[in-house]
Amino acid sequence: MMASLSEIRKALATVIRQNVTVELQDYSEVPDVLRLPAIVVKPSTGDFTGAFQRGLDTWEFEVYVLVARQNSQTQQELLDEFLTGAGPNSIRRVVYENPTLGRSDVIDAMVKRMRGYGGTFQAAQVQHTGAILTVTVHTDGSN
Repeated sequence: MMASLSEIRKALATVIRQNVTVELQDYSEVPDVLRLPAIVVKPSTGDFTGAFQRGLDTWEFEVYVLVARQNSQTQQELLDEFLTGAGPNSIRRVVYENPTLGRSDVIDAMVKRMRGYGGTFQAAQVQHTGAILTVTVHTDGSN
């Protein structure tokens, strides 16, 4: 059976949360963020034309990586750890090492790019800064 969009989104968040060394919260929406550091995984686009007979679906997700704004140097260093390509808190490393996100219907997942570094958000009167990673997930669309 093919994974639903919700299942893929949850699998991506779970793989990230369980494979970094810092306690990381995951939320459905940026306004819900109450504890930091946190990630918010949001679907961005879906492409269903990857192969004949529905053989490949391609999903893009925006992963908002958020840290507290107080003590800016320490928090910026933590944000950098999440965004860099290696190390115990690297989200790129986690996705690279878990390309199926623990699912049999996910063919491949990869972090493609980063944007919005230093962007600020505020939710529940908690100010935070962060960046957005774009993650591409290929799934078997024929099941």
